[in-house]
Amino acid sequence: MNQLPPRQKESFIRKRQQEQSIKKIAADLELSPKTVENHLTQALKKIREALENRNIGGELYYLLFIKN
Repeated sequence: MNQLPPRQKESFIRKRQQEQSIKKIAADLELSPKTVENHLTQALKKIREALENRNIGGELYYLLFIKN
């Protein structure tokens, strides 16, 4: 999330964490609803790519067996 551009990050947080509508986000940020949709699409794409590139198996092993 911290690597997202500011507008994408703000749109994503408002939509996913604060559960605001796209219309509300667009009005608050003075953007068109389509622009907010594009920001959300790009943010989700970047988050998915980042998760795919992480070694989840190694992290889980560490958390479950090593850290304790």
